[in-house]
Amino acid sequence: MVGTVHHHEGCMRRDTHRRASYDAEAAAYDGTAFEVPVGLYALAKLSLGVSRSRWWARAHGGAGPRLRETRPDATHSWASVPRNEIRFCRHGDTVATLGHELAHLVAPDDRHGPLFRRAQLDLMSMLAGPSAAAALDASFHRARLAVAERPSSWAEPADCGPGGLLAACDDAVVAAPEGTLRHAERVNKLLAKAASSTSPAEAEALQAKAVELTVRHGIDAALLDAARGDASIVERRVWLGAGPYVAARTDLLTALGRHLSCEVFWHAGREGRLVTVVGFSSDAADVLSLFGALDHAALSGAWAATLSGNTQAARRQWLFGFNEGVREQLRAAAEANGLDEPTNPAALVLVERRRAVDEHVARHHSVRRARRATVVAADAYDAGRAAGATAALRAPTGRPRLGLGR
Repeated sequence: MVGTVHHHEGCMRRDTHRRASYDAEAAAYDGTAFEVPVGLYALAKLSLGVSRSRWWARAHGGAGPRLRETRPDATHSWASVPRNEIRFCRHGDTVATLGHELAHLVAPDDRHGPLFRRAQLDLMSMLAGPSAAAALDASFHRARLAVAERPSSWAEPADCGPGGLLAACDDAVVAAPEGTLRHAERVNKLLAKAASSTSPAEAEALQAKAVELTVRHGIDAALLDAARGDASIVERRVWLGAGPYVAARTDLLTALGRHLSCEVFWHAGREGRLVTVVGFSSDAADVLSLFGALDHAALSGAWAATLSGNTQAARRQWLFGFNEGVREQLRAAAEANGLDEPTNPAALVLVERRRAVDEHVARHHSVRRARRATVVAADAYDAGRAAGATAALRAPTGRPRLGLGR
């Protein structure tokens, strides 16, 4: 398969069908799009789509694998069953290779035997569509390689459409390291247009789209970093000054940071509060972009709201309520992307990401974190909460794209 040799760790039984299987795969896929390198980012999204299926839960029963590159001089891709990991050699990051190595994780004791081939056919059906699986099945038949019946404990492979999950992954297939910059440009343009809009409804829609893109991009960026093995943590500082509303503004920044795998803490000086956002570079950039838009929306809303009693205290309560509404929308976005599922590879990657950030902060800082407000003006708090829940964030809608979206 483009000169790529495969093997896997975890089984020592003699492999009598390896060469015949490779030849059959080459006959089925050489010269097709399934043998074109697409990058680990795309493969991570495809792998996530498979691992969230009922078929994977029944056939494998565990989390999706971690994807990595091999050493630059390596000539083969391989799957490690004990580590639940797949490593791709140079030019080996293809859809066909992903299907092959995932099959090793599903049928580790069968090497390249009949059960392995059954798993491979089911996987290719989900990854690239029924026609891709049929081509491989025909090639196995011509080579007189038996394919096992699907075990009763497995589920039918998910119907992912004629083109499989790959057809819903067009954005990932062309994604490159500069993809983050393209994302930032799109978000900044949306926020700028929202700020200049004379229509409140249009401004709200544009801002909501910018936020939705950023929420989903946090997951995409985490998968991309994990696939590349990147681990760059940055610190970004925001000067919030002083005044009666600084605590509520810090709380908003904290809400965004916690959702996007960042840590937020602050230090007080004679001239006010300096807040630090610590996280992976793409996450920290997203937090600050969102904060710039939502901070403006929150302050504008608090000043425009009709409040009773002590105006300053009521505005503070309104702002904290707004932050709680934002948290509700962030939780809904996480749930819509499957991040509440403990076996979701994206969720596992985000947990690791967050742990790395926490360890960085513990090593380098003695911190003060924002405290949540006590509700004393319920009407103002509830009004702010409703505004935060509807004006800024929305759960992702529309046709799912591997559970992640653009």
